[in-house]
Amino acid sequence: MRNKRFVKHTSRAFAILMSAMMAVGIAMPVNAAGKKDSKKEDKTETVYVNANADGSVDKITVSDWLKNHSSSDTLEDFSNLENIKNVKGDETFTQNADGSIVWDSKGNDIYYQGESNEELPVTMKVTYYLDGQQMDPKDMAGKSGEVKIRFDYYNNSNETVKVKGKNYNIKTPFTMVTGMILSSDVFSNIEVTNGKVISDGDKNVVVGLAFPGLKSSLNLASYDKLDDNQTVKLTYTDSTGTQQTVTAITKSVAADTKYNEHLHPGADEVYFVPETGELVFGDDVYDSIRAGKDLSVDYKKTEFAAKDVRPEHYFNCTAVDNTTGEVSNYRTAGTQNMMYQINFSQTLVVNTEGCDSINLAVGRTISDITNICNDLDVMEANLKSVEKRINDCDENDKTTLANLNELKSQIETEIQLQKTVLGKTLGSAITTCQSAKDELNVALADHGSRYNRMSMTKSKLEQQQNDTKEAKSDNEDADLGEAYVNFSEADLLYQATLNATSKILGQSLLNFI
Repeated sequence: MRNKRFVKHTSRAFAILMSAMMAVGIAMPVNAAGKKDSKKEDKTETVYVNANADGSVDKITVSDWLKNHSSSDTLEDFSNLENIKNVKGDETFTQNADGSIVWDSKGNDIYYQGESNEELPVTMKVTYYLDGQQMDPKDMAGKSGEVKIRFDYYNNSNETVKVKGKNYNIKTPFTMVTGMILSSDVFSNIEVTNGKVISDGDKNVVVGLAFPGLKSSLNLASYDKLDDNQTVKLTYTDSTGTQQTVTAITKSVAADTKYNEHLHPGADEVYFVPETGELVFGDDVYDSIRAGKDLSVDYKKTEFAAKDVRPEHYFNCTAVDNTTGEVSNYRTAGTQNMMYQINFSQTLVVNTEGCDSINLAVGRTISDITNICNDLDVMEANLKSVEKRINDCDENDKTTLANLNELKSQIETEIQLQKTVLGKTLGSAITTCQSAKDELNVALADHGSRYNRMSMTKSKLEQQQNDTKEAKSDNEDADLGEAYVNFSEADLLYQATLNATSKILGQSLLNFI
């Protein structure tokens, strides 16, 4: 933020006007009494911290809201706050020595406030800069220039939880809202990151928002920015059968000192352009790769930008946790298949990997078209500028007119060539999109066939279930009288059969002579 002048009592003003609010929505149990069958009550707590200029705590005020869902006559709570007072009603309370509180709620919600001396789970540090130099706020009084105020939050509350057999250190989620009131007579051109500036003409209210600990808990740190020391290596077998390795040189577009320097590598060099992901080959390297085979590219990144393609979804890659050193391999055959058992000794892959359904070439093609259109816009703007200069030029200045007309002709030629390239790129884009569509249709068909298989298995299991229930019912629901009669008949028949058999077997050959 910039200021017009810095008044004498700046540091004091910061100490008074700067505040931080830690808002935490919690489901804390509150005991309800006075009614039978009362449902569980809950409590929402908000902590307000008045901070000094350096971010240290000056005063802590806690506001609590006891929600009386069951309209109970009394509510039981626990608090270690001092100077507790009802801020929204006339309900009274009784506090015991152990900190328990009984509110005479009379069926109402209770809103109360108190002061705390407890250590905060989140601490804050404020750093000041004047014209780029860090400075104590007391030393900034009476000075003017470009002012920068940085707020850093430290979440000191964490818990170890186990997820899928692994232990993770998770920070307790907090929302931090920091507010400052800055006079319009002192400060101007105020900008804020992760916040908002609200002005009423006389003063500016600057509000910042932060979620300390969220980044580390969700492992988001690796997606903040690109690492400047990226490594890209190319490995291939040349025409003689010798394996060659070339390390690409990173050439950023933004760091170009010459026009399109990143597109003109040396004959034996390879440039990697991080903004576009392109590899630009030198003539000798290109010829050697064309004559060879088995080209592979190893790409090492330690950090990723937001919206970057997740490499584990598309490529053979290895992820290394810089903290624990844990190594995870991705895209190894079968490692990302989600297998569900759908029947006895029968499993089914239920997922479809992104690399098998989404073609990244579509994104690159769209990016190419966008770049060409942007270049055309620049060329056409340059053409209009040259035409205006020609119209404004003195007719007698033949040399200038000749140079301008030559420049106009060159730009028109470039525009025509760029339009030709655009036409070919659009044609290629149609083919690429159609190919991507076909690839997606194949993935959908494969997914559909697995769905049909699962549906058939489900129908078969349902039929087996019905047959089993029917057989079970026939056994368990049989009439006892009828079953006894049938058993008796079967037993008599069995005995008669035994008797007849014994008589037949008891005779010998002599009985038939």
